[in-house]
Amino acid sequence: MAEPVSRPRILVVDDMPNWLGQIVEILGTDYEVKAFSKAEDAARAIDALDFDVAVLDVRFEAEGGFERDVMGLGLLRQIKEKTPEAGVVILTGYPQDVRKKVPEIYEPDAFIEKRTFNVKSFRYMIQRIIKKRKAK
Repeated sequence: MAEPVSRPRILVVDDMPNWLGQIVEILGTDYEVKAFSKAEDAARAIDALDFDVAVLDVRFEAEGGFERDVMGLGLLRQIKEKTPEAGVVILTGYPQDVRKKVPEIYEPDAFIEKRTFNVKSFRYMIQRIIKKRKAK
């Protein structure tokens, strides 16, 4: 009897419930998705889980309503150091600001602007990143 083929694993981190739910819904039929709304929970999971692609928002609401990039950029660094072969997609409402803050060594596979998000393009991008990673 053949062993079951495991589905690629995707880590999704976004503090906005509507975006988190939408990404899980889009990817959940084809991939094993682990979703987190808090950067702290995602940081613990990164150490414990194996995944093929991470989809990250890098700006998180801090107490008092202030936005902070530190948590998301810390997750990016943690992923690239623990699992350098994993693909990373940054999903953000502030692509120009975020691009300036991402060190070249941690360059993600893609930046997606939330304002111009397209489901079909997003699915294709995830498929392409997974195929590229498996070919290595």
